[in-house]
Amino acid sequence: MSGIIRHIGLWILAAGFSWATVILAAGPIRALRMSSPFWVFWPMVLLISAGFWFATPWLASAKLAALGFLAVAAVIGLFTEIEKLGVSRGSAAGVSVAALVAGVGVGFGAWCREMRISPATWLSKWVETALTKVKEVNPSITFETEQIVSQLPSALIILGLIAIAIAVVSEGTWMRVLGTASDWKANRSWTDFRLADFAIYGLMAVLLASFTQHDVKWLTALGLNGLNVFVVLYFFQGMAVVFKACDHFAVGPFWRVFLGFILTLQLALIVAVVGVADYWLDIRNRLNRPPVQTKSKTEI
Repeated sequence: MSGIIRHIGLWILAAGFSWATVILAAGPIRALRMSSPFWVFWPMVLLISAGFWFATPWLASAKLAALGFLAVAAVIGLFTEIEKLGVSRGSAAGVSVAALVAGVGVGFGAWCREMRISPATWLSKWVETALTKVKEVNPSITFETEQIVSQLPSALIILGLIAIAIAVVSEGTWMRVLGTASDWKANRSWTDFRLADFAIYGLMAVLLASFTQHDVKWLTALGLNGLNVFVVLYFFQGMAVVFKACDHFAVGPFWRVFLGFILTLQLALIVAVVGVADYWLDIRNRLNRPPVQTKSKTEI
């Protein structure tokens, strides 16, 4: 009985997180999918999404919460389903994020067709309205509407990646809340995350497309979107390096949380550089190497 109550409580918490922050619902949803059978998890996702949708008269932004909860649950649920098949986390994340982009694209396109409006026009007006409000608060912002609209695809991909990252990092905590163990992934750790070696060539390609002088606007937009995604991926790798070092030097939980906030909010680009440097320096393997034994004078 206590297990059922815990599951119901975590579903309610996931719904609350979705309404308040959207992205933080990823952790509870990951734990719920790992501890619930297929035939329980997906109907519950649809039930909560429908509940949000029909709560519009009583709950502010209820329809946005419904779409947000459904999107996060779909990404994390699909990621977990694929990973349970024995597929690597990288491949599972790639397929899940691709499905998110395709689903949002098709859904948004269908809605625009139904409303008889141009997707580009609607996005431009939406971004321009939001940007105007931001500039009223901070006039120093120099971004233009066209720049932001052209990089919205990478923003969607990044949101999907962040949701998966939150889910993986926090899954242990939420599984303990449920009082459930997960043997199938016990030997995997997020601090072992490492991009494939060929990713460095992709980073070089998007840097060239973004910052070389040419008049091909679509190539610049493609390069900037790719660069945004690579920066986030290498940030994740850099954080994995940092927290692997924390494991090595036995850093306490408080300092890990404090360090995580500082690095994320203030030094994210530096952490991404650490992630790129790990390609050449292989920092985590160096940490795991045993110290070189030197001969004492008595042995010489």
